[in-house]
Amino acid sequence: MLKKIILLMILIILSTTNILAAEPETKIIRVPIIARSPETGVILGGMAIYLKEEEEKNLKVDLAAMYTQENQANIFLKSYKGYDDKKLELGISYQDWISKFYGIGNNTDIDNEEKYNSKGFKVEGSISKEIINDGFLGLITSYEDYSLSLNKEIEGIEESKGIDLLSLGLKYSYDTRDRRMNTRSGQYLNYEAKTYYYSMDDYKFFKHDIDYRFFKSISNEHTIGFQTKLEINRGEIPFQSLASLGNSNIMRGVINGRYIDNNKFAAQIEYRYPIHKKFSGVVFASIGEVYEKDFKTDQLKESYGLGVRYNLDKESGINMRLDLAFGQEESQFYVNIGESF
Repeated sequence: MLKKIILLMILIILSTTNILAAEPETKIIRVPIIARSPETGVILGGMAIYLKEEEEKNLKVDLAAMYTQENQANIFLKSYKGYDDKKLELGISYQDWISKFYGIGNNTDIDNEEKYNSKGFKVEGSISKEIINDGFLGLITSYEDYSLSLNKEIEGIEESKGIDLLSLGLKYSYDTRDRRMNTRSGQYLNYEAKTYYYSMDDYKFFKHDIDYRFFKSISNEHTIGFQTKLEINRGEIPFQSLASLGNSNIMRGVINGRYIDNNKFAAQIEYRYPIHKKFSGVVFASIGEVYEKDFKTDQLKESYGLGVRYNLDKESGINMRLDLAFGQEESQFYVNIGESF
């Protein structure tokens, strides 16, 4: 039944007419998704991106549905609406996903792999107001409900069978990027501080998330990009809210969720350059680690790689990307839509 629903959504997304894009300032970009990651195998799906830009406000809506070779499903809707001095963001997602667990910590054995299924949904939203030039302060909230099929209890970890969480917090963002996708110049900072509850009277844990990005155009179509991410958790942290290292966006070459613990640091640098017409290339390198309490530089993991891009829409900068990445244990190949950061 789920497979039929996903297939129907993909067909609807890819057959969407341009009625919504009748006005000159609007655009609909339809993208068939043919992707691959080590954890999912082949991913098939569809994505529609609706863009509307006016002098003092703009709107972006992403809708996607995906089904994988491993019978995994992911559906999400993300919307961003910006006014002259306000921003409103909303996200809704559902997933039925198979992941891998190797143990807690930065030095687990890759042979201790255990697969588990995570099924559920998440709703999140934020509203922000500009307080300085390009700087926005606002409120953020989320609710998530997931069941988990991990076949063991994890000592010292809360709720290894699933979560039902409400979060409330503050968000600050600073954004001078020339564009949100395939950025060529500018900076981006996003800081979130959230308290998580099982109910409004039952405080569980506190999370800090920091995402900083810097881009510099060094010549025509040549760009250097840098990103660093920091996640700090304090309190009774449920299994699915632990910090995770490795995915298709940062620490490429490390299996998704290969290392998990209370906290995470990760950083990457990427050089983007033109090849021919719609084709471009990248080379990248990353470092990162997860840790319980104390960060140790001698425990850092490393990865590096190279990739090819094919431009799907020049104005918005949307690319299809193919990356080959090498971690300290093995190599990984990724096919995806949009840049890693």
